[in-house]
Amino acid sequence: MSRTEREIAKLLPGYPANITKPVADLIDRGVIDQNTVVTVREVAGRKGERHRFLYHLLLVEGLRKQGVPVDDTVMMAREAGRKVNLHWSPARWRDEHNRLARWATLKKLAEAAVTYDLADVEAKLPDRWPGYLIRSSRRLGMEGLRQRHCVASYDARIRLGSCAIAVVFVDRQRYTVELRTDKKGDLSVVQIKGRFNRAPTSDVQQRILEVLGLPWQEPVFAFHRPNPERNRQDALDTLRQVLPILRAARIDRIHVYFDGSGDSGMIEEPSFYQGKAIIKPDEIEVLNVEVPGTGQSTRELLDKAFEQYLDSTNVDWYNNDGGFGEFTLDVATGHFEAEVNTRYTESSCEHAEAIELEEPREQVA
Repeated sequence: MSRTEREIAKLLPGYPANITKPVADLIDRGVIDQNTVVTVREVAGRKGERHRFLYHLLLVEGLRKQGVPVDDTVMMAREAGRKVNLHWSPARWRDEHNRLARWATLKKLAEAAVTYDLADVEAKLPDRWPGYLIRSSRRLGMEGLRQRHCVASYDARIRLGSCAIAVVFVDRQRYTVELRTDKKGDLSVVQIKGRFNRAPTSDVQQRILEVLGLPWQEPVFAFHRPNPERNRQDALDTLRQVLPILRAARIDRIHVYFDGSGDSGMIEEPSFYQGKAIIKPDEIEVLNVEVPGTGQSTRELLDKAFEQYLDSTNVDWYNNDGGFGEFTLDVATGHFEAEVNTRYTESSCEHAEAIELEEPREQVA
């Protein structure tokens, strides 16, 4: 028995040799790895399905080659007590990953139950304004779920005092606002996002600045003259800027998926890969390190670049049936691919009926 066969026998106790030996052979040939074996064991390892184990291995490996975060989804589903189906489509897997990732973020923030010290920020805001400061990790997690954006990733920065998050209401619409204090101690607004990470109109932005009594960190006219080509170029320049940092961290590629359909629509957080393995963002230290001359971390620059590029396409991906797509950045080669799709739904009347529930009443002359 080879070394690989012995390792597989430990991973799959009770499995017959006509399964463990071919599995070991697939690993030795580089077709699959042990992560695939563990994933299939978790999802389809019941005795009644063991005869299909090899088929399920190749099914999962095919999904992984399409950039589907199968391993991560299975792990989070186990923690959440949810079931997954290996026969789901890639889109269904990504949707489940998206849902579970939000659940995991909220659970983590809620369990931490951290209360933020915002006394300095509060002192620089008006006594009354249409909104409130987010004062706890639980509230931050809920804001991300409600607005379908990645504001929950700001938890560490708020704890360090480098920023604060406020909720502001304009015309009954909710906006998430990032506040920062500069080196002089002056507070300003640096980012405003609506649902699905959408930027506000120039009018809404100005009204938010007025009710908070704060300046914008950058010239306001930049929002009065939207320039898709400039947004596209800025996004690509930002990606070029972070490539050396990502290469030094041994990141091979990045996938970002987005889907604007229904209440589950959002731009997902990036998935970082080393080979076939997904690396958790918390394990990549450079993501939270400020890039010299930018005032932003590597993670912030990536988020900004993907959002800017999506805006530059002028595709209405967040309304009606919603659009969907993905970005792929091959860090090693610097190759960037983007795909933005829209949905169109046709309808036809399959049933129509008019019923009088009561007998017609006689009209009085």
